[in-house]
Amino acid sequence: MTILQAQQLTRINNSLTRNSEAILLSKIEWEGSCLGSESTLHQLAPYIGKMKSTMAKALIREYSRQGDLVLDPFVGSGVVALECLIAGRGIIATDINPYALLLTKAKLEAPNTLAEAISKATHYLQKLKSSINHISMCDIPDWVKEFFHPQTLTEIVSLNTLLTENREYFLQACLLGILHHQRPGFLSYPASHLVPYLRTQKFPKEEYPTAYEYRAVEPRLLAKIHRVYRRFPKINENLIRVCRFEDAAKLSLEPESVDAIITSPPYMNALDYARDNRLRLWFLGVTQHDGYDRRANGTWLRYV
Repeated sequence: MTILQAQQLTRINNSLTRNSEAILLSKIEWEGSCLGSESTLHQLAPYIGKMKSTMAKALIREYSRQGDLVLDPFVGSGVVALECLIAGRGIIATDINPYALLLTKAKLEAPNTLAEAISKATHYLQKLKSSINHISMCDIPDWVKEFFHPQTLTEIVSLNTLLTENREYFLQACLLGILHHQRPGFLSYPASHLVPYLRTQKFPKEEYPTAYEYRAVEPRLLAKIHRVYRRFPKINENLIRVCRFEDAAKLSLEPESVDAIITSPPYMNALDYARDNRLRLWFLGVTQHDGYDRRANGTWLRYV
């Protein structure tokens, strides 16, 4: 945990008062890892600086009731949004980062069963075979090409285009979730998991030639979907779930239309969400990512 994160948690704990009596949350909710117990839908795709799901669950439990409508104006990867649905609360989620919105929509609109998700994926993977010849590598920036075998990149771009056109947010999030890493189940040459940079010094091509070979999208995408459904939550389909591109400083909500606001705001210029997700953002149509981090941090300063 960084000093900044510790300071943020201290401020949150200090603010958790009700009638001047501190609310005590269990140690396990604030410390340690929850990767082995949380819904695997939270692990759809990487996202820097996201709130722990157990922290979100605790705040939702303490500050809202079943059936309430919660607002998260800095939704990020959708941790609060998903935990609200799991806990029987409705959610209004906003953000200005297209990657954040994709992940949140994917979690809020995920197919109810593994069989349904696999069926959808198979449908688009079949369509991929007939559309792949229409992809031009000339339209792809060199810095993006550096991460992938040409054949793999062609498959990724073609499938991503199909999913974008059909608003298949869940499948697109799964695809971006395996976009880059050094493990065999991912699509790129050896690269870091969170922030996209190649790890050619640690994994030189002459020593690890198989790491630079063609990687087929289909088996890796299907394997990813199976991982997401290992611990899949049961959610009331009648709960309100709204996710939209909107600046938190300009929210258009009716007075008293929500019952609680639960959020994890930007890290005060300490994290660069857009820069560190620039590869995934490129696949979402964002060719110039520079302005998003300035807008996000500026919004937080105005919001408070």
